[in-house]
Amino acid sequence: MASGWFAIPDFVGALSGRNPLWPVERRFTFQPRRRVIRHNARRNCRGPDILRMGRASSKAGLPIKRRANAHTRMGIAVAKTQRCGHHIRMGRIAIRLGILLGLFIPALFLPAGRVDLPFFWVYLGLLLMATAAASRLIDPDLLRERVHPGPGGLDRNLRFHAIPFIAAHLIVAGLDVGRFHWSGPVPIHVQWTSMVFLGTSMGLSMWAMRANRFFSPVVRIQAERGHHLVTSGPYRWVRHPGYAAALTMMLVGGPALGSWWAMAPMIPLMMLILRRVVIEDRFLRGNLEGYEAYARQVRYRIIPGLW
Repeated sequence: MASGWFAIPDFVGALSGRNPLWPVERRFTFQPRRRVIRHNARRNCRGPDILRMGRASSKAGLPIKRRANAHTRMGIAVAKTQRCGHHIRMGRIAIRLGILLGLFIPALFLPAGRVDLPFFWVYLGLLLMATAAASRLIDPDLLRERVHPGPGGLDRNLRFHAIPFIAAHLIVAGLDVGRFHWSGPVPIHVQWTSMVFLGTSMGLSMWAMRANRFFSPVVRIQAERGHHLVTSGPYRWVRHPGYAAALTMMLVGGPALGSWWAMAPMIPLMMLILRRVVIEDRFLRGNLEGYEAYARQVRYRIIPGLW
Protein backbone atom coordinates (compact mmCIF):
# COMPACT_ATOMS: atom_id res chain seq x y z
CA MET A 1 0.00 0.00 0.00
CA ALA A 2 1.34 3.37 -0.86
CA SER A 3 0.54 6.74 -2.26
CA GLY A 4 2.67 9.82 -2.84
CA TRP A 5 3.92 11.30 -6.08
CA PHE A 6 1.89 8.87 -8.20
CA ALA A 7 -1.25 10.46 -6.75
CA ILE A 8 -1.32 12.70 -9.83
CA PRO A 9 -1.24 9.83 -12.37
CA ASP A 10 -3.88 8.01 -10.32
CA PHE A 11 -6.04 11.12 -10.34
CA VAL A 12 -5.49 11.46 -14.10
CA GLY A 13 -6.54 7.85 -14.53
CA ALA A 14 -9.76 8.60 -12.67
CA LEU A 15 -10.35 11.61 -14.95
CA SER A 16 -9.72 9.62 -18.11
CA GLY A 17 -12.29 6.98 -17.21
CA ARG A 18 -11.41 3.33 -16.92
CA ASN A 19 -7.88 2.23 -16.37
CA PRO A 20 -5.60 2.37 -19.45
CA LEU A 21 -4.75 -1.30 -19.04
CA TRP A 22 -8.32 -2.44 -18.49
CA PRO A 23 -8.18 -5.98 -19.87
CA VAL A 24 -9.89 -6.76 -23.13
CA GLU A 25 -12.63 -9.27 -22.48
CA ARG A 26 -13.43 -12.08 -24.86
CA ARG A 27 -16.42 -14.32 -24.50
CA PHE A 28 -16.84 -17.62 -26.27
CA THR A 29 -20.36 -18.93 -26.76
CA PHE A 30 -21.16 -22.31 -28.23
CA GLN A 31 -24.20 -22.94 -30.40
CA PRO A 32 -25.31 -26.18 -32.05
CA ARG A 33 -23.93 -25.61 -35.58
CA ARG A 34 -21.52 -22.67 -35.25
CA ARG A 35 -18.92 -21.11 -33.06
CA VAL A 36 -19.11 -17.40 -32.34
CA ILE A 37 -16.30 -15.23 -31.01
CA ARG A 38 -17.50 -11.98 -29.53
CA HIS A 39 -15.10 -9.22 -28.74
CA ASN A 40 -16.34 -6.92 -26.00
CA ALA A 41 -14.21 -3.91 -26.81
CA ARG A 42 -15.38 -0.49 -27.88
CA ARG A 43 -17.79 -0.40 -30.80
CA ASN A 44 -15.46 1.64 -32.95
CA CYS A 45 -12.81 -1.10 -32.78
CA ARG A 46 -12.54 -2.50 -36.27
CA GLY A 47 -12.05 -6.18 -35.58
CA PRO A 48 -13.76 -9.53 -36.11
CA ASP A 49 -16.60 -9.07 -33.64
CA ILE A 50 -18.32 -12.21 -34.87
CA LEU A 51 -16.65 -15.00 -36.85
CA ARG A 52 -18.89 -17.82 -38.00
CA MET A 53 -17.00 -21.03 -38.38
CA GLY A 54 -19.70 -23.54 -39.21
CA ARG A 55 -18.99 -26.96 -37.85
CA ALA A 56 -15.46 -26.70 -36.45
CA SER A 57 -15.20 -30.03 -34.67
CA SER A 58 -14.39 -33.43 -36.03
CA LYS A 59 -17.73 -34.72 -34.73
CA ALA A 60 -19.48 -32.44 -37.17
CA GLY A 61 -18.18 -34.52 -40.04
CA LEU A 62 -16.30 -31.79 -41.92
CA PRO A 63 -13.39 -32.74 -44.14
CA ILE A 64 -9.96 -32.21 -42.62
CA LYS A 65 -9.11 -29.43 -45.10
CA ARG A 66 -12.27 -27.48 -44.29
CA ARG A 67 -11.67 -27.91 -40.55
CA ALA A 68 -8.08 -26.64 -40.96
CA ASN A 69 -9.30 -23.60 -42.90
CA ALA A 70 -11.90 -22.88 -40.25
CA HIS A 71 -9.32 -23.04 -37.46
CA THR A 72 -6.97 -20.82 -39.47
CA ARG A 73 -9.70 -18.22 -39.84
CA MET A 74 -10.40 -18.44 -36.12
CA GLY A 75 -6.70 -17.89 -35.33
CA ILE A 76 -6.57 -14.85 -37.60
CA ALA A 77 -9.69 -13.45 -35.97
CA VAL A 78 -8.27 -13.92 -32.47
CA ALA A 79 -4.99 -12.27 -33.52
CA LYS A 80 -6.88 -9.28 -34.92
CA THR A 81 -8.91 -9.11 -31.74
CA GLN A 82 -5.74 -9.04 -29.62
CA ARG A 83 -4.27 -6.28 -31.79
CA CYS A 84 -7.50 -4.34 -31.40
CA GLY A 85 -7.28 -4.67 -27.62
CA HIS A 86 -3.66 -3.50 -27.72
CA HIS A 87 -4.68 -0.41 -29.69
CA ILE A 88 -7.39 0.37 -27.16
CA ARG A 89 -4.93 0.10 -24.26
CA MET A 90 -2.42 2.31 -26.05
CA GLY A 91 -5.14 4.84 -26.79
CA ARG A 92 -6.08 5.02 -23.13
CA ILE A 93 -2.44 5.46 -22.13
CA ALA A 94 -2.14 8.29 -24.68
CA ILE A 95 -5.24 9.96 -23.23
CA ARG A 96 -3.82 9.66 -19.74
CA LEU A 97 -0.50 11.17 -20.77
CA GLY A 98 -2.30 13.95 -22.64
CA ILE A 99 -4.26 14.89 -19.54
CA LEU A 100 -1.06 14.78 -17.49
CA LEU A 101 0.62 17.19 -19.91
CA GLY A 102 -2.47 19.38 -19.89
CA LEU A 103 -2.18 19.70 -16.12
CA PHE A 104 1.58 20.04 -15.68
CA ILE A 105 2.55 22.30 -18.59
CA PRO A 106 0.26 25.18 -17.54
CA ALA A 107 1.22 24.73 -13.85
CA LEU A 108 4.92 25.10 -14.71
CA PHE A 109 5.15 27.37 -17.72
CA LEU A 110 2.30 29.85 -17.21
CA PRO A 111 3.72 31.10 -13.88
CA ALA A 112 7.19 31.13 -15.45
CA GLY A 113 6.01 33.17 -18.44
CA ARG A 114 8.50 31.40 -20.73
CA VAL A 115 9.20 27.96 -22.16
CA ASP A 116 12.99 28.09 -22.63
CA LEU A 117 13.61 26.23 -19.36
CA PRO A 118 15.37 22.94 -20.22
CA PHE A 119 15.19 21.42 -16.74
CA PHE A 120 11.43 21.87 -16.73
CA TRP A 121 11.24 19.81 -19.91
CA VAL A 122 13.58 17.15 -18.53
CA TYR A 123 11.38 16.97 -15.42
CA LEU A 124 8.24 16.54 -17.54
CA GLY A 125 9.97 13.92 -19.67
CA LEU A 126 10.89 11.86 -16.62
CA LEU A 127 7.33 12.07 -15.30
CA LEU A 128 5.81 11.06 -18.62
CA MET A 129 8.19 8.13 -19.06
CA ALA A 130 7.50 6.92 -15.52
CA THR A 131 3.74 7.19 -16.00
CA ALA A 132 3.82 5.40 -19.35
CA ALA A 133 6.10 2.66 -17.99
CA ALA A 134 3.88 2.14 -14.95
CA SER A 135 0.80 1.89 -17.18
CA ARG A 136 2.51 -0.75 -19.30
CA LEU A 137 4.40 -2.77 -16.69
CA ILE A 138 2.20 -2.83 -13.62
CA ASP A 139 -0.43 -5.50 -13.07
CA PRO A 140 -3.74 -4.33 -14.65
CA ASP A 141 -5.70 -5.42 -11.59
CA LEU A 142 -3.47 -3.24 -9.41
CA LEU A 143 -3.97 -0.26 -11.73
CA ARG A 144 -7.72 -0.66 -11.38
CA GLU A 145 -7.30 -0.73 -7.60
CA ARG A 146 -5.20 2.43 -7.70
CA VAL A 147 -7.73 4.33 -9.81
CA HIS A 148 -10.82 2.95 -8.08
CA PRO A 149 -9.89 1.49 -4.66
CA GLY A 150 -12.20 -1.03 -3.07
CA PRO A 151 -14.47 -0.14 -0.17
CA GLY A 152 -13.37 0.41 3.41
CA GLY A 153 -9.93 1.10 4.77
CA LEU A 154 -8.21 4.08 6.34
CA ASP A 155 -6.93 7.43 5.08
CA ARG A 156 -8.75 7.13 1.75
CA ASN A 157 -8.24 10.71 0.59
CA LEU A 158 -4.49 11.20 0.94
CA ARG A 159 -3.86 11.26 -2.81
CA PHE A 160 -6.46 14.01 -3.25
CA HIS A 161 -5.05 15.96 -0.31
CA ALA A 162 -1.65 15.78 -2.02
CA ILE A 163 -2.78 17.49 -5.22
CA PRO A 164 -2.91 21.11 -3.88
CA PHE A 165 0.61 20.77 -2.43
CA ILE A 166 1.99 19.36 -5.69
CA ALA A 167 0.25 22.14 -7.66
CA ALA A 168 1.74 24.77 -5.33
CA HIS A 169 5.15 23.13 -5.73
CA LEU A 170 4.98 23.47 -9.52
CA ILE A 171 3.59 27.01 -9.48
CA VAL A 172 6.23 28.26 -7.03
CA ALA A 173 8.95 26.67 -9.15
CA GLY A 174 7.62 28.43 -12.25
CA LEU A 175 7.40 31.81 -10.53
CA ASP A 176 10.86 31.44 -8.97
CA VAL A 177 12.79 30.18 -11.99
CA GLY A 178 10.96 32.06 -14.72
CA ARG A 179 10.13 35.44 -13.20
CA PHE A 180 11.34 36.45 -9.75
CA HIS A 181 14.51 34.37 -9.17
CA TRP A 182 14.01 34.19 -5.41
CA SER A 183 16.40 31.25 -5.06
CA GLY A 184 19.15 32.66 -7.20
CA PRO A 185 20.95 30.29 -9.57
CA VAL A 186 20.96 26.69 -8.37
CA PRO A 187 24.31 25.08 -9.34
CA ILE A 188 23.99 23.00 -12.47
CA HIS A 189 25.57 19.93 -10.85
CA VAL A 190 22.99 20.16 -8.03
CA GLN A 191 20.18 20.21 -10.58
CA TRP A 192 21.51 17.21 -12.49
CA THR A 193 22.18 15.27 -9.28
CA SER A 194 18.65 16.03 -8.09
CA MET A 195 17.26 14.95 -11.46
CA VAL A 196 19.11 11.63 -11.20
CA PHE A 197 17.69 11.07 -7.71
CA LEU A 198 14.25 12.00 -9.02
CA GLY A 199 14.40 9.44 -11.82
CA THR A 200 15.86 6.79 -9.50
CA SER A 201 13.06 7.35 -6.99
CA MET A 202 10.45 7.02 -9.73
CA GLY A 203 12.09 3.74 -10.70
CA LEU A 204 12.02 2.57 -7.07
CA SER A 205 8.33 3.39 -6.84
CA MET A 206 7.58 1.39 -9.99
CA TRP A 207 9.71 -1.50 -8.70
CA ALA A 208 7.67 -1.52 -5.50
CA MET A 209 4.42 -1.56 -7.50
CA ARG A 210 5.77 -4.32 -9.71
CA ALA A 211 6.73 -6.44 -6.71
CA ASN A 212 3.62 -5.70 -4.65
CA ARG A 213 0.33 -6.13 -6.50
CA PHE A 214 -1.47 -4.80 -3.42
CA PHE A 215 0.13 -1.34 -3.69
CA SER A 216 -3.14 0.48 -3.04
CA PRO A 217 -3.57 4.21 -2.33
CA VAL A 218 -5.84 3.21 0.56
CA VAL A 219 -4.81 1.49 3.80
CA ARG A 220 -6.96 -1.64 3.64
CA ILE A 221 -6.81 -5.42 3.45
CA GLN A 222 -7.76 -6.38 -0.09
CA ALA A 223 -9.43 -9.66 0.76
CA GLU A 224 -11.26 -9.78 -2.59
CA ARG A 225 -7.86 -9.78 -4.33
CA GLY A 226 -6.27 -12.43 -2.10
CA HIS A 227 -4.14 -9.98 -0.12
CA HIS A 228 -1.02 -11.56 1.35
CA LEU A 229 2.36 -10.45 2.69
CA VAL A 230 4.95 -9.38 0.10
CA THR A 231 8.64 -9.64 1.02
CA SER A 232 10.32 -9.62 -2.41
CA GLY A 233 11.87 -6.80 -4.40
CA PRO A 234 12.64 -3.65 -2.40
CA TYR A 235 10.54 -5.01 0.49
CA ARG A 236 13.56 -7.10 1.45
CA TRP A 237 15.26 -3.98 2.82
CA VAL A 238 12.50 -1.62 3.97
CA ARG A 239 8.86 -2.17 4.77
CA HIS A 240 7.54 0.84 2.84
CA PRO A 241 9.75 1.49 -0.23
CA GLY A 242 6.97 3.35 -2.03
CA TYR A 243 6.88 6.00 0.68
CA ALA A 244 10.68 6.17 0.72
CA ALA A 245 10.59 6.92 -3.03
CA ALA A 246 7.83 9.52 -2.62
CA LEU A 247 9.69 11.35 0.14
CA THR A 248 12.89 11.41 -1.93
CA MET A 249 11.02 12.85 -4.92
CA MET A 250 9.53 15.55 -2.73
CA LEU A 251 12.98 16.50 -1.40
CA VAL A 252 14.75 16.69 -4.76
CA GLY A 253 11.93 18.00 -6.95
CA GLY A 254 12.59 21.66 -6.15
CA PRO A 255 16.37 21.62 -6.74
CA ALA A 256 15.84 19.56 -9.90
CA LEU A 257 13.61 22.32 -11.26
CA GLY A 258 16.06 24.99 -10.10
CA SER A 259 14.10 26.38 -7.15
CA TRP A 260 14.87 26.02 -3.47
CA TRP A 261 11.58 27.75 -2.59
CA ALA A 262 9.62 25.04 -4.42
CA MET A 263 10.54 22.69 -1.59
CA ALA A 264 8.41 24.67 0.89
CA PRO A 265 4.96 23.45 -0.29
CA MET A 266 6.20 19.87 -0.06
CA ILE A 267 6.99 20.03 3.66
CA PRO A 268 3.33 19.65 4.79
CA LEU A 269 2.89 16.82 2.28
CA MET A 270 5.95 15.06 3.66
CA MET A 271 4.39 15.29 7.11
CA LEU A 272 1.22 13.67 5.73
CA ILE A 273 3.28 10.88 4.18
CA LEU A 274 5.13 10.22 7.46
CA ARG A 275 1.78 10.13 9.25
CA ARG A 276 0.52 7.61 6.66
CA VAL A 277 3.57 5.40 7.25
CA VAL A 278 2.78 5.22 10.98
CA ILE A 279 -0.94 4.56 10.38
CA GLU A 280 -0.32 1.90 7.75
CA ASP A 281 2.40 0.11 9.67
CA ARG A 282 0.20 -0.11 12.77
CA PHE A 283 -2.76 -1.30 10.69
CA LEU A 284 -0.77 -4.02 8.93
CA ARG A 285 0.71 -5.28 12.18
CA GLY A 286 -2.79 -5.90 13.49
CA ASN A 287 -4.54 -7.11 10.34
CA LEU A 288 -2.15 -8.70 7.82
CA GLU A 289 -1.08 -12.26 8.56
CA GLY A 290 2.69 -12.60 8.95
CA TYR A 291 3.40 -8.86 9.01
CA GLU A 292 4.41 -8.81 12.68
CA ALA A 293 7.15 -11.38 12.08
CA TYR A 294 8.17 -9.58 8.89
CA ALA A 295 8.47 -6.30 10.84
CA ARG A 296 10.82 -8.01 13.30
CA GLN A 297 12.94 -9.30 10.43
CA VAL A 298 12.93 -6.07 8.33
CA ARG A 299 13.38 -3.49 11.06
CA TYR A 300 13.23 -0.25 9.10
CA ARG A 301 10.18 1.40 7.63
CA ILE A 302 11.60 3.72 4.96
CA ILE A 303 15.28 4.55 5.70
CA PRO A 304 17.66 1.62 6.24
CA GLY A 305 19.65 2.06 9.43
CA LEU A 306 17.60 5.05 10.61
CA TRP A 307 13.80 4.54 10.73
